[in-house]
Amino acid sequence: MFEWNQQQVAKLKRLWDEGLSSAEIGKKMGGLSRNAILGKAHRLGLAGRKNPDASRKPRKSRMKTGIERKVIAPKIVPDRPPPPPEGGVSFHDLAGKHCREIVGWDAGAAGLARYCGGTKTDDSSYCAEHYKKNYVPARIR
Repeated sequence: MFEWNQQQVAKLKRLWDEGLSSAEIGKKMGGLSRNAILGKAHRLGLAGRKNPDASRKPRKSRMKTGIERKVIAPKIVPDRPPPPPEGGVSFHDLAGKHCREIVGWDAGAAGLARYCGGTKTDDSSYCAEHYKKNYVPARIR
């Protein structure tokens, strides 16, 4: 541990008043660390320094301003599509126009899923009924 004597304290005060940085003072006082200089200056109650960053202009935000955000409304689907086939559609009978909602399972050994089979809405994998059930709109932030 470093022991401060009166000459070193006087030299620290003089260099501090000259405006040298704490790192520069540490080098001139025989290789003391910046933190050792700052700690002693604090304990001696030496006047604080002006923060060099405080005089800088505030940085511009990188976030673009004036941009309008588009709010995408959920698609409006017809109220009553044609009813799906009774008991659903098997995987092998599933066509591109059929709803992909699983409504049950085949009783056979394979245990394949049975799908709704109703007519899909545009750009969705579900019929109107299952679209309403499964769709959760994104929150607007």
